[in-house]
Amino acid sequence: MTKSSHAFTLVELLIVVTILGILASAALPSFNSILESTRADNKTSELTRLLYFARAEAISSENFVTLCPLQNNACVNNWNLEIVVFNDINLNRTIDGNERVLRVISPIPSHDFLQHPFSSVSYDATGMLANRMGSSFRYCPGTKNSQYARRIIVSSHTGRVRYSDEDTECR
Repeated sequence: MTKSSHAFTLVELLIVVTILGILASAALPSFNSILESTRADNKTSELTRLLYFARAEAISSENFVTLCPLQNNACVNNWNLEIVVFNDINLNRTIDGNERVLRVISPIPSHDFLQHPFSSVSYDATGMLANRMGSSFRYCPGTKNSQYARRIIVSSHTGRVRYSDEDTECR
């Protein structure tokens, strides 16, 4: 009685591995765009939640609350840094001895861009923007010309936050 062997030869195995390598290399660029889009969605969602939190905290504490990137305990206009929400009792956009940090989010990835025209967003006790000037955040993953750029609008009248469906360009 003879036994038959059901195995792959080395040549067959090499052909299959080569074909899989070719297919994987063709799929990789589309995978990168999926990652870029997902990263943009996640970061803008995280920032939106932080803005909602800052507004709610200002209303509940009946005091000024500021959201900004900090450097040496003062707000700076570099939104790629760690973003902090803190009680800003005197609205000087600096963490003083009697003011406390409420929440912090990590810096955005170094190859991405977050833009905002001001160095901070501050809410008053009514939940309105302290400066009464609305503005937009722009998040651009990867490059400033990314097709996956996202925009978050902060309304001047109410301090409410919404997403914009408009095409977003980062400069």
